[in-house]
Amino acid sequence: ALRAELEFHMVKEQAVLFPSLLRRPDAQRSGCATLMAMVARMEDEHARIWEAVNGLRAAAGSCVTHGARGCTDLAVELEALAAGIRAYIHEEANILLPRALAAL
Repeated sequence: ALRAELEFHMVKEQAVLFPSLLRRPDAQRSGCATLMAMVARMEDEHARIWEAVNGLRAAAGSCVTHGARGCTDLAVELEALAAGIRAYIHEEANILLPRALAAL
């Protein structure tokens, strides 16, 4: 489910949001309000994705605590996934989107 949500999220950004931001609609037109709504939806999705990652990390941590076989490797892989998602969300939320919105 997380993979599907990440893929769908990235497709929406790459195919719709980012191209729309590059076209820089006139702030007086409704296009600007639409873009702002799209950005808000993407930010909501970031929060849901991060919640899902944290849920997986917590489950893996519990698994490690109980000594289940293979859980340490799973926990290490989930930490790597979390680091990549954290970097992606940070760059988008704190660099790309603010710059794009400031240019509108």
